[in-house]
Amino acid sequence: MALVTCVLLLSCSEEDNPVTPTKGNIFITSSPSGAQIWLQGVNTTQVTPDTLMNITPGSYLVTLKLQNYEDTTFTVSVTEGQITSKSVDLISTVTTGSIYLTSIPSGAEIWLNGVNTTMTTPDTAKNLVPGSYDVTLKLQDYIDTTFTVSVTLGQVTSKNITLIQIINTGSIYLTSIPSGAEIWLDGVNTTMTTPDTIKNLTPGNYDVTLKLQNYSDTTFTVSVTAGQTTSQNVTLVLIVTTGNIYIFSNPAGAQIWIDGVNTLQTTPDTVKNIDEGLHNVTLKLEEYRDTTFAFSVTAGQTNIIGPIVLISDINTTLYGPVRIFETAQSGPSEQQGLDLSSGIAYGITSPQAYLIDIYYYTDAAGTTFQIQSADLYPNLVRVTDFLVGSGTNLFDGYDSPLRNTGTWTDHISDREDNYVFLYDHDGHYSKLKIVNWGGGFPGDPAWVEVQWYYNNTVLDERFQ
Repeated sequence: MALVTCVLLLSCSEEDNPVTPTKGNIFITSSPSGAQIWLQGVNTTQVTPDTLMNITPGSYLVTLKLQNYEDTTFTVSVTEGQITSKSVDLISTVTTGSIYLTSIPSGAEIWLNGVNTTMTTPDTAKNLVPGSYDVTLKLQDYIDTTFTVSVTLGQVTSKNITLIQIINTGSIYLTSIPSGAEIWLDGVNTTMTTPDTIKNLTPGNYDVTLKLQNYSDTTFTVSVTAGQTTSQNVTLVLIVTTGNIYIFSNPAGAQIWIDGVNTLQTTPDTVKNIDEGLHNVTLKLEEYRDTTFAFSVTAGQTNIIGPIVLISDINTTLYGPVRIFETAQSGPSEQQGLDLSSGIAYGITSPQAYLIDIYYYTDAAGTTFQIQSADLYPNLVRVTDFLVGSGTNLFDGYDSPLRNTGTWTDHISDREDNYVFLYDHDGHYSKLKIVNWGGGFPGDPAWVEVQWYYNNTVLDERFQ
């Protein structure tokens, strides 16, 4: 044992490992290969084929060990500076073989020489004595299949079998237009819907009924043949209980609501499949009043409704022409300022002066004439901003820019030709036009006549 422990064991081939002059090597092969190499009763951890290197000359006991083979022990003499080779045929301890069986389809019973093994494919019949075996595969609805397999010592023989189906039933493949119809067979609901296939039917005639909501039940006879699939396509007959309405409005783009439900459609469009009878339609469009009306739907027809004229929800008042006088030459009995919300002119020293939004200003020298914000006059507080528009027609339908856009001022010239947008102390927009002027002589103070739209809704700049 002391000799073994001093042996240096390395895994090398005979050709690649030179012999140390004072030592020798042993090159061992086996059939089959892969056997563990034991030297003097100690596992070298090497397997055949391999070389035991740098062994002191002398005689050694070598044992080869491999699963399913007998341990084989022999003596090897090691000569200084030489490689001793040894080849060994191992003796098998296996006395049986196996059969690995698969089938298409799987799940077939495996019978061996007429005896049920209780196994089903895929599986392996093990520990079989070498020789020939009759194998039978059995599966419901398939023909029993018998064949011979030779078992070889220590080997697994594989066999894959495609089973032959016993065809004694047929099928019905059903489609419909539209699809999704319930399939009833001889008065019983199959729980299937078209398109689908009813399988494993005994040959013969069957009554098939297709049922779909809003369509007439359709019944027909189908003949089933063993081993075949009979196809049937049926066009269902619609039970017409609905109609359509085509709605258009002026302006277009209004949401269409029917019986309080948003159809998610807008005018002009056709709303389809409405139940026959009386319904309410509401058209909704931003900046226009909701418009509701009743209509009757006739089954199978499309009713045309329109044009429905939508009414704007803009709340404006047209005032004027109203005359106001210059401040420099007019007296207390003459009105110099305007209350835009009421359309009434007041004197700037009258008890109602606190209502004035704009007034007609002139300086004492008679060089400056302009219409300006009331807060520019002593003791008046109402502030009005002015923005000259781009047109001369007060009725052109253009909306006012927002107060925070453009260049707004606190006055305009009394000879301004374009209309002017106003934003008053209370947040109302107006659209004003100087439509006439006169006076300006001693005893005849200058005056202007103005006409304007007043939007009664706070912060609403629309005038269309």
